[in-house]
Amino acid sequence: MLDLTRRTRPAAAKDTLVVLTDKARLREVDIERADRQYLLEQLKEGNGPAICDISGRLVMVHQVEKGDRASQLEAARRAGAKMAARLNLARRKEAQLLGLCDDGEAVLALAEGVALANYQFRKYRS
Repeated sequence: MLDLTRRTRPAAAKDTLVVLTDKARLREVDIERADRQYLLEQLKEGNGPAICDISGRLVMVHQVEKGDRASQLEAARRAGAKMAARLNLARRKEAQLLGLCDDGEAVLALAEGVALANYQFRKYRS
């Protein structure tokens, strides 16, 4: 099970999920310049969330693209599901969610994607 915490300022040593609309706001995340550049290159490719492993700390970034509202929110949910899969693969128990945008619905949609991808039906498991 994964615990997700929403923060306005990032804690330095925790795995971080970032939602942003402007790539320039990535500077607010406490990472090295080379790591930030690597994330920006991944965002430019547009293949889902950008992921960087920094000395065992995962930093994952989803940029809200332009388009209609429903597709923006669905893309955020899918990005959240991919991020949760990566965190579960690394056997992480907690992460922080950092919303670097004024779009609270996109941050919520990403959190929904994480929660839905992390759900485990264990009631009747033998």
